[in-house]
Amino acid sequence: MTKIGLVSDSHGDLNKLQEAINQMGDVDLIIHMGDYISDADEIRTWVNIPVMAVKGNMDSYEQNRPDFIKTNVEDFTLYIAHGNRENVKWGKEEFAQKAKMNGADIGIFGHTHKKHLEKLNSVILINPGSVSLPSDDSKSYAILTLDGKDLDCEFYKLD
Repeated sequence: MTKIGLVSDSHGDLNKLQEAINQMGDVDLIIHMGDYISDADEIRTWVNIPVMAVKGNMDSYEQNRPDFIKTNVEDFTLYIAHGNRENVKWGKEEFAQKAKMNGADIGIFGHTHKKHLEKLNSVILINPGSVSLPSDDSKSYAILTLDGKDLDCEFYKLD
């Protein structure tokens, strides 16, 4: 079983980001979906587990950082991107298609600042929302638990 902490769109709010990381408890991996990818560097100083991060639309100055990551965890292939290049604010179809083209079972994104979970085009799409500037009801993060072929995703609100 692998527990993955998901955060996005921290926009330099290290206090809320650290609150989210602290609330997660024991996770095996943390993924940051961009805006600000440099905040992921801070996470690495707080934890002794792997941290993955992709750059968002506010990270254009980060030339040597990835736009997307494709990785395998348990029996799942994950496609991780900020989502701005796939126009997620205007629909999730393009992102689901990109994830599927990359052989992913799960597509994880940010950019909309809204919590999201759905299965589209046979791909499970997850957005943990924003830890700093939510466009929905609350600042949030998510924990994705993968166990063989089983998956669970829970969203958590920050104060």
